[in-house]
Amino acid sequence: MDATELLRDRIALTLINGIGNQFAKTLTAYAGSEADALKLSHKRLQRIPGFGPERAKMVELSIADALKRADQEIQFIEKHKIKAVHYSDPDYPELLLECADCPFLLYMRGNIELKDKKMLAVVGTRMATDYGRQMIKEVLEELATRHPDLVIISGLAYGIDIAAHRTAIACHLPTIGLMGNGFATIYPSEHRHTAVKMLEQGGLITEFISTAAPDRRNFLMRNRIIAGMSHATWVVESAIRGGSLITADMANSYNRDVFACPGRLHDPYSIGCNKLIKSNKASLIESAADIEYIMGWENNQSHAKSPSQPVYQLTEEEQQLHLFLRSHDKITLDELAQNTQQNVHLLSAMLLTLEFKGAVRCLPGNRYSAL
Repeated sequence: MDATELLRDRIALTLINGIGNQFAKTLTAYAGSEADALKLSHKRLQRIPGFGPERAKMVELSIADALKRADQEIQFIEKHKIKAVHYSDPDYPELLLECADCPFLLYMRGNIELKDKKMLAVVGTRMATDYGRQMIKEVLEELATRHPDLVIISGLAYGIDIAAHRTAIACHLPTIGLMGNGFATIYPSEHRHTAVKMLEQGGLITEFISTAAPDRRNFLMRNRIIAGMSHATWVVESAIRGGSLITADMANSYNRDVFACPGRLHDPYSIGCNKLIKSNKASLIESAADIEYIMGWENNQSHAKSPSQPVYQLTEEEQQLHLFLRSHDKITLDELAQNTQQNVHLLSAMLLTLEFKGAVRCLPGNRYSAL
């Protein structure tokens, strides 16, 4: 089978009624290949865990139309130089693969290079204030001077998202926009000029075929990719409800770091951030240095210690725990107790001692990381 036929089958699987990302993966694994998955009989389909007669019938009736639409999509992506990346391909974002609900296919356009890069999602309200835009400017300008390999990820939306993309471009940082629609449309249209610039200095990504329209459900799905692709998610400003808080919750569920800027108590676009911080779902961020410290991105020269003297004065038991943490980064107290077969209360006390000695830091979600 040539590459075009394989791509057609992969696209078709995503277009079948009743098939989502997980079922597309399950179907392919069960059949052995995408082509064979599209040829499964009704009898075999309903035997697949999670299917049953109704879904099997829906799949059967959808295959012919899905293949036709897949052929049309291939014509579009070839014309517009769009790259379709399957979750088994080497170009697929590595961090996203850690998420069980990662997309079966991604469509990419631009100059996207993710390997060995630091990735920070910057999200927030569509009603960004001068405070939010200034925080983005100060933090990204400072990060850019010390971390030119940093990639800024956001959703191309009004407010905080577009401010993050434009600031990244101004700071010569690559930036990637995750879209909640297909490539036939740039949404919102007012951001087309910025999107074109991003193609040279980053790019655009979507999991939706070209004709998919921007709607609420698609934007919610898009948010999981923003969180899943990133090492950390920074919520700059947010109301009490909104897509950025959903993105933060998703990032927490993926065991990724979440940051939030504090704001005035009664500021409507800081209430969400203050709530994240108060509920220990996000680390309070006042400057780039806070992000560097929590992520372990500190400048090596300015933070280097003399190799001739010991960094920590630890007991033998503390050294063993510290060594374990170095190989199991960002592990929770409960996971630590389960892996080391030690008492939770004793471990908690030892971790506190290690924090005082500067050998360990405690992260949101009661997770620990060795320094």
